[in-house]
Amino acid sequence: MIRNSLISGNRQNGVLISGLAVHDSRVVSNFIGTTAAGSAALLSIDFQTCLNNPQLALGVFIKNGAANNVIEANLISGNCSGVVIDASGLTAPYNDTTARRTYNQVLGNQIGTDSTGASLVPNQMYGVLINNASNNAVASTASGTGNVISGNFYAVAIKTTNQQIAARDNQVMNNQIGTNAAGAELGNSHTGMLLSGFLTGTAISGNVVANNPSNGIKLSTVSLPTNPNGPQYNFLQNNTVSNNGNNGIFMESGAIGNTAQSNTALGNGNWDLIDDNYNASSCPNTWITNTFVKAGGLGKSCIQ
Repeated sequence: MIRNSLISGNRQNGVLISGLAVHDSRVVSNFIGTTAAGSAALLSIDFQTCLNNPQLALGVFIKNGAANNVIEANLISGNCSGVVIDASGLTAPYNDTTARRTYNQVLGNQIGTDSTGASLVPNQMYGVLINNASNNAVASTASGTGNVISGNFYAVAIKTTNQQIAARDNQVMNNQIGTNAAGAELGNSHTGMLLSGFLTGTAISGNVVANNPSNGIKLSTVSLPTNPNGPQYNFLQNNTVSNNGNNGIFMESGAIGNTAQSNTALGNGNWDLIDDNYNASSCPNTWITNTFVKAGGLGKSCIQ
């Protein structure tokens, strides 16, 4: 266990958890990337530097199949990216089209704020990035597990890069994205939540996603080439997506066979809900009992 420590000033990794033999580690109640007071970043880094060096200054980096690790109640701010979970190059045993199932949990952290949660100490790229990995959780249904994720370029991103492998069954639940714990406005600098690539079974539920200058939740997902028109089964439920500069919930062209149910999307700059997939004989995605004012896209008639 790594606990109650100041882990800052690192130009590569604050905490590195790496390898199939590494599991069940706990990183709890640390300041990672900030000054001892938690009021500012210790390193001076900018967005362009982080963009050009994607593995520079990562707060917590879990890679190479490390599994069942818990990142809990930390302040993770002032880094290039806050928490990165990356199982690139690994697949699930007996299933070479599924990214490795790593079962890591990110619970009850402040990611991109100061120690009070009232001001921003940005991570320049991602608050949380799950890359080519399955079965990870950014909070859960349990009380107190929600994270505050504000002040980052992308607050949460789940992505794949291999065209033959899908990341399955990740979850993002009950987080404050773009606000503080009490719901006051903080924002991220681009998008609240991005789902990109070959993803299926992702559960996005109970989050507040607000005050982001681009989209609240954007699905840029695609189906595997072996079944290019197959449903993706990503599920968005009971999220409050409001006051984002562009769209609230955006199903981009190629994001099909997903469900958005009982979400509240209001006060977004362009569309509250948008489905950019053509509505032919049947709806490309399922939209049920959502609360919204403005809907758009080629699949607009399916939104309800």
